[in-house]
Amino acid sequence: MMMMMMMMMMMMMMMMFQALEKMKSDWENIHFSFVPYKDTGISILSSPEDIQVLLDDHIVKTTTMKGSPFIEPFEAAVNEWDGLLVCRLT
Repeated sequence: MMMMMMMMMMMMMMMMFQALEKMKSDWENIHFSFVPYKDTGISILSSPEDIQVLLDDHIVKTTTMKGSPFIEPFEAAVNEWDGLLVCRLT
């Protein structure tokens, strides 16, 4: 019974690690495109909706990870990732 619990814990930790790595790799494929805004000489982000959806999804996933009882081995990495996603001003 104890061995089964240990295996489940290890599996949950591995899933969390993989989810964190997947989120990081998702951003490697994002390309920010800018377009001129009217005649202002300023460029704005084109199609921010897709980026906002991905950002919102990753914030929810990261928040869920932070509440997990299996977070301990990855806590520093998850907190760092959370800080990058949310850009907290301190």
